[in-house]
Amino acid sequence: MRVFFLPLDAAWLAWSGDVTLKGIEPDVRYRGFYFNAKTGKEHDLGTVTPDPSDDFLVPKPPILQDWVFVLEGER
Repeated sequence: MRVFFLPLDAAWLAWSGDVTLKGIEPDVRYRGFYFNAKTGKEHDLGTVTPDPSDDFLVPKPPILQDWVFVLEGER
């Protein structure tokens, strides 16, 4: 599992398409989701697939606020 805190400034960068996670293992299946700490709800992003360089462009968050971005290994 990988957990990333995206404060509002970083969420804005993700909204603009400027946040990339580097070195995502291509042989591990991850489910990605945004966790809203205010409501306790998850916003599912489905299976995360890195590009050929093993990088993953973080998708736009649902709204502009602080978020927790989670990559959870699937079994």
